[in-house]
Amino acid sequence: MARTDTMKHDHPTTYEEERIRLRSDEASKVRKQKASKAMIMTIFFLEASAMGGMGYLIYLFYLAN
Repeated sequence: MARTDTMKHDHPTTYEEERIRLRSDEASKVRKQKASKAMIMTIFFLEASAMGGMGYLIYLFYLAN
C-alpha cells in the first residue's frame, strides 16, 4: 500500500519539471526510431547475404557441373 502512495503525485508539476520530462520523452522516442532503423537495415543486409549465399549454392550445384 505504501508503494501506491508514493507513486501518486499530489502536487502539480512545475514548468521546469514538465519541460525536463518532455525532453527526456522526446529523446527516448528519437533513440527508439534510430534503433528501429538500424534493425531494419541489419535485417535487410542479412536477407541480401542469404540471397547471395543461395545464389552461389545454386551456381555451384547446377551451373558449375
